[in-house]
Amino acid sequence: MAGTTPLGFPLFDAGSTVNPLHLPLNAMSNAMNDAVDEIVNGVDGSYASVKSWAAPAANSAAERNVIWPAPVQGNRVYRTDWGWEEAYFEAYHPTNNKGGAQVAGWYPVSGAMPFIALTAASQQAVSNVTTLTKWANPGVGTSRSHGGAEWFTYANGIITVKVPGYYNIHAATQIGVGTGIAQQAIRRMSPTPVWQLASERYALHSAELTNVLMTAPNRVPVSVNDSFAVQSILGQAYNAFQGADGNNVGAGRFVIEWAGVFR
Repeated sequence: MAGTTPLGFPLFDAGSTVNPLHLPLNAMSNAMNDAVDEIVNGVDGSYASVKSWAAPAANSAAERNVIWPAPVQGNRVYRTDWGWEEAYFEAYHPTNNKGGAQVAGWYPVSGAMPFIALTAASQQAVSNVTTLTKWANPGVGTSRSHGGAEWFTYANGIITVKVPGYYNIHAATQIGVGTGIAQQAIRRMSPTPVWQLASERYALHSAELTNVLMTAPNRVPVSVNDSFAVQSILGQAYNAFQGADGNNVGAGRFVIEWAGVFR
């Protein structure tokens, strides 16, 4: 006997007493090796035929695209740069592909999901219809953007979302002492028309700080380049972000987090 295949299947040589069997056994062994190689590596090493297998690791979108140059629905990869596993979704169809996405592409399905969370950096004097802009940039203090510019950008009080999907959106501010009635809101600023997703009207206190908490409805549908802000929309002048220093999340916090594929 000449030995075994890498998978342990026996091969018989010409001196074997079962010599007539060596040709068919050899062919069977080679065929099984080819089949296993195709399952693991795909046709011609392209991974294109693999749909359900342990997700390969990629440290960037570019590496992922080398692994899956022509992805189909169900292909997955573990993004070591962000700590999430993502899957490819083909375009949604109400009859033929109910598991697809409104926009075909790669989306996170498990792990440390994308989010942006901004903390107020300094106090801001506001009046009627004023955008709150004194948020610390991501990476400063306790402000963070998990997913980077591929997912979110921030400038002048406006968060812009770069990837379509469902998102959860909430904000909190701490208001200085005062009198009268004021109101704040989370708004989708673009595209038009403006959406008012959540708002809180409150009475300013003459001796105590006021904490305002706003939460938009769960799973807000968001398209590419939709932008969002927190605004003061009613009332007299007052000071927002009382006690803000870039680290104190109680003074002000503005969060947008990924909630799933939009269908």
